[in-house]
Amino acid sequence: MLWRKVAPTLSQDYFVVMPDLRGYGDSSKPPGGGDHFAYSKRAMAQDQLEAMGHLGFEKFALVAHDRGGRVAHRLALDHPEALTKLVILDIVPTYLQYQHITQVRDDFLSLVSTGSAVAVSRNHGPEQRRIFSQVHFAVAWRE
Repeated sequence: MLWRKVAPTLSQDYFVVMPDLRGYGDSSKPPGGGDHFAYSKRAMAQDQLEAMGHLGFEKFALVAHDRGGRVAHRLALDHPEALTKLVILDIVPTYLQYQHITQVRDDFLSLVSTGSAVAVSRNHGPEQRRIFSQVHFAVAWRE
């Protein structure tokens, strides 16, 4: 999702805040620490909560995409009182993901071990379709 394309429309009716997650884009990149907690979804959710509080919003609606969706999910679990609405786009439901991750991993490793190619692409154009026709496992998405 390219937020810069939807932000002007949203800003006609809402106060829009579009922060980078810690370690992404132009945000700071603090050391992760031995346990990598600094880059956990919980730590990044706390960043967002504090940023909104600093801007004067104790309660707010939250729209998130992809990794931001995971951070939003964590924020909703840790601080439900802060959210008036929550919209999460383009993530596999977390509970479902963890219920089935072992089977997905096993299927993936089986394909890799048999020499089948693996392809991941953000754009599914003619060249990717040609490549994907030769692989057994592919993940593709469009922006």
